[in-house]
Amino acid sequence: TLSILTPVYNAAAFLPRLFASFDRLAPEHRKRTQLVLVDDGSTDDSAQALDRFANDRHAEFAAITVLRQPNGGSASARNTGLDHATATWLLFLDADDELIHDPLPDLDAARPDHSCVLYAAEFVRDARVIRRHRPPHIARDPLDTFTAENPLLTSSIAFRRALATHPLDEKIISREDWLFWIE
Repeated sequence: TLSILTPVYNAAAFLPRLFASFDRLAPEHRKRTQLVLVDDGSTDDSAQALDRFANDRHAEFAAITVLRQPNGGSASARNTGLDHATATWLLFLDADDELIHDPLPDLDAARPDHSCVLYAAEFVRDARVIRRHRPPHIARDPLDTFTAENPLLTSSIAFRRALATHPLDEKIISREDWLFWIE
């Protein structure tokens, strides 16, 4: 099973694209997918868009959970999502990101000793790819991979729920996931 955790802050303009990307999940895989959408104190129409989506599409997914909290930043919103995630695998997917393909076949194929599945990512502007990111090979000692910089994009890694034993540090404003991945 998969929980997709999405922090949302004033992202109403991006949400239709995010929601449409959930259609890339095979219909039978949606029944194994929990969407955890965390409104982090938005002041635009994000909250209403989340509610409409949840009401319109709830029957397609194992669960769609919409949570609201005062603005606390992306780490706080992701922690709220982690607190409500119930699936075996977790994927952070930011509100301005989208799924490019269905990750569940990859997760189903992962060996029991695999802690994560990494994905390539593309940055697109005006319908043009402006940058591609290839996932790194993570060595047996992850500090070898993570000491120079954070090589992971938050929305390009699915990881086992059992390994998320600590929250993201909410005092870190930028690249807060770096310490999370190292731990």
